[in-house]
Amino acid sequence: MGQFITYAQNNEDVILDAYFKDVDAGVYVDVGANHPINDSVTKHFYMKGWRGINIEPIGYLHEQLVADRPEDTNVRVGVSDKAGTLKLREYVNDGLSTFSDELKEEYDKLPQEKTATYKDIDVPVTTLKDLLGEHKPKHIHFMKIDVEGFEFEVLKGNDWNKYRPEMLCIEANHDVPGKDWRTILDRHGYEKVWNDGLNDYYLAKESSKRKKNFDYATAMLLGDQVLPHHVFDRIHELHQQLHDEQIKLEVQGLKFKQLEQARLEAEAIIHDQRRFKTAARLLVRAVDNIITSRIEHLHVIKTTSDVQLTGDASEFDTSNKDTLLTSIRNGDMQSYYAFKKSRPRQHFYAYKAVMGTYVFAKRGVRKVARTAKGLVKRGK
Repeated sequence: MGQFITYAQNNEDVILDAYFKDVDAGVYVDVGANHPINDSVTKHFYMKGWRGINIEPIGYLHEQLVADRPEDTNVRVGVSDKAGTLKLREYVNDGLSTFSDELKEEYDKLPQEKTATYKDIDVPVTTLKDLLGEHKPKHIHFMKIDVEGFEFEVLKGNDWNKYRPEMLCIEANHDVPGKDWRTILDRHGYEKVWNDGLNDYYLAKESSKRKKNFDYATAMLLGDQVLPHHVFDRIHELHQQLHDEQIKLEVQGLKFKQLEQARLEAEAIIHDQRRFKTAARLLVRAVDNIITSRIEHLHVIKTTSDVQLTGDASEFDTSNKDTLLTSIRNGDMQSYYAFKKSRPRQHFYAYKAVMGTYVFAKRGVRKVARTAKGLVKRGK
């Protein structure tokens, strides 16, 4: 089961769609079209692919029809039983505007908020016969008439032998004494087939086969879910807002993941640096312990001589034990940093005392101890 989005005031488009469910691109005539969307009987059909003639005498409503229905024929004129000029009473609530003198008097006798404010404007009027003769629709599937008590004059002005809509949907809540418009339809071969509580539906006798298409229970209850367009629009708006929020959350989630990854990488770098510093401290401490002990045992410090590391031209300050130890440590740390940066296998500075000179020992710090110990035993 799908959804039927209704734009009409009283589900008129749902009912008409059922009668014409076999028509994909029909033709309509809307007399008293009013707004192109709100309470519009024909908006659904326009969106479905139908096209037609919209007749609306009020200026700003006609402009809205032109904007919303560019492929329709939109006519700014009134419709009566003869051409001329009539006074249209335009109420603030445009759904009540009327040419009917009887309805104007009724509203004057029983003033309401909706009818208290109005203006009278002169409007050119024509007949259905002349208007349809000018625009020449080849066929009219349905005609909707909503003219606030002026139905008799509208229907009287048509040539029913020449222009015969298959169905008429007429607002039937205003009965004007002496102007029973139903007699006109009876006389010209139209049969009343439905009333929705507000409108009467008439089928031409030659289109009576369409009666079998409509079943109220199926159309309104068992068929597609009927949703007023403003409800559907609100649901769509909420869905769009939800979608936008989901996108925002996804973007925020992605940013969070990126930040979390950056944090983990930073923590890894800090951890590596801590490990490096710990290793460096241990190395320096080991070198200090070994070199200090060997220097003390071998008595290699000579205040007047320079001790050199053979092979790399590094000079050591031998003015006393502490300065010699510091310079050896610095050289050893430089070698360690070079090792961390370049990664190929290298050896740190290890030293053996031979005639007051430190030379490069490729077997590491432990070799220093063994070499120094041997020198001490030999008394050098």
